[in-house]
Amino acid sequence: MKERLKTFRLWSAFLLMTLCTTAMAQQLTVRGTVQDATGEPIIGANVLEVGTTNGVITDIDGHFTLAVAQGANLQITYVGMQTQTLKAEAQMTIVLKDDSELLEEIVVVGYGATKRKNFTGSVSTYKVSEGGLSLTVPSTAMDMLRGIAPGITISQTGVAGSTGSMQVRGQKSINGGSDPLLVVDGVIFKGSINDINPDVIESMSVMKDATSLAAYGSQAANGVIMITTKKGDKGKPMINVRASVSLNESNYKPEVWDGYGYIKLINARNGYDENETSWMGDLEQENYEQGTWTDWYDFMSQTGVRQNYSINISGGSDTMDYLMGGSLMDNKNFIKGNTFIRNTVNARINTKVNKYIRVGANFNYANMKIDGLRPNYTSYFSPWAEPYLEDGKTVRKHILGSKEPTSWNPLWRVQKDNVDAQNRINSITVGGEIEIKIPKVDGLSYKATGTYTRRNINENVFYHERYFLNEGEDYSTDAYDTHLSEAYGYRNVTQKSSYVMDHILTYTKEWGDHFLSATAVYTRDSDKSYVYEIYGSNFEAIGNTTQSYYGLNN
Repeated sequence: MKERLKTFRLWSAFLLMTLCTTAMAQQLTVRGTVQDATGEPIIGANVLEVGTTNGVITDIDGHFTLAVAQGANLQITYVGMQTQTLKAEAQMTIVLKDDSELLEEIVVVGYGATKRKNFTGSVSTYKVSEGGLSLTVPSTAMDMLRGIAPGITISQTGVAGSTGSMQVRGQKSINGGSDPLLVVDGVIFKGSINDINPDVIESMSVMKDATSLAAYGSQAANGVIMITTKKGDKGKPMINVRASVSLNESNYKPEVWDGYGYIKLINARNGYDENETSWMGDLEQENYEQGTWTDWYDFMSQTGVRQNYSINISGGSDTMDYLMGGSLMDNKNFIKGNTFIRNTVNARINTKVNKYIRVGANFNYANMKIDGLRPNYTSYFSPWAEPYLEDGKTVRKHILGSKEPTSWNPLWRVQKDNVDAQNRINSITVGGEIEIKIPKVDGLSYKATGTYTRRNINENVFYHERYFLNEGEDYSTDAYDTHLSEAYGYRNVTQKSSYVMDHILTYTKEWGDHFLSATAVYTRDSDKSYVYEIYGSNFEAIGNTTQSYYGLNN
């Protein structure tokens, strides 16, 4: 028996050594260098074992080391270079070639377009139909750049309908604005990025350096976002319908103390024993005994629902192309009390009059509704307080007798019968262009563009008498009426109108390995703003505020 056991152990040890040796034999350590056609090392090239997630990037000298399986293939990729797939070897020198298709790609730059190989400035182009952008359902054009455009910082407010802010390579002004200049189809866009339907965008280019300043002057000090919209393709009319419904929630929840941590905090502030609860109000004490406390962040949040619907009709022939469509977005935010609805209508048409003359026209209309106010995140109840009364009405202030009687219910101003708030925005942009190729002068062309934009913003806010209810007062009409003198509201109407006219003379010449492009531009633009504001308060003599902001003239 012992001899058999000894033999078994010997065979087991041999089998284990064989397996280990086989596993080690199946591994290959690859050491290599990635360089371009001139022998210069390529920094940051991706080296990936095909069929796996095992990979590395090259260092400052273009070197890499990677352990792979015997017989594996390596895929080497780098922006602007052709992708190569090679069989893994112990020592490798990999030479990547320029991607000729990428170099021939047309990029949109200031007042025109050129091949990427002829442009030395810093510009990043993102096509909506390619990569991850084609799988997203963005609310705004700004969302399409979030997370994919290097050098661009985009902030989020969490408020539906808010544009947030966008910075190209950081903050450049202390007191001035930081948003980059918007250029749509080669013309400076005077509206908001929220006015543009994301479904009509073909590509977006980000200009980040002095090249953008050379084209647009000081107004491009914060960079330039160049948007190219879609146009119709040659052939029969095509109808494109897109619909999506998505759920959204907050991607970050702050860490807050639970109800028991709150008790320790109050006791520490007041020098009480750690578990003292005598300072609590009656309802707080009752909830404490039942172990029932409220997470106020969850109380202010909900599962939001965002709906997007769009339809585009496009087509074209040898001499004309067109695209027209519309969209509807309804965003019920994950923050309670905040909704955003946007409707857009857009059209674009281009036609060749003859081989020398081309004309085009475009139209964009956007109507937005932003209702409600966000909760007051800085004003929390005690976790042991009651958010609602027994009849379901919202409590305004903390329960009488608490150590923090001045804190408010964060949803108090969200209720429409407390604060009535709405924002209405509509924008119309109409533009046209004519381009003439000068006969008998190859490469010389003249282009004139004109765009007119009108944008109306109507902000209405009214604080009803119920909003000013004090602690200890009952929630009755008689109690509300005692605060009619404190009720107030305002209406702010802003009308903006602007136009931009460009006259562009361009000459391009390419011979051999040389390329010449010269552009002369004359621009005239105008901006006008009119602001009207109505403010009204003290409705005691009237006896009610049922007309809300529509009754401010009273």
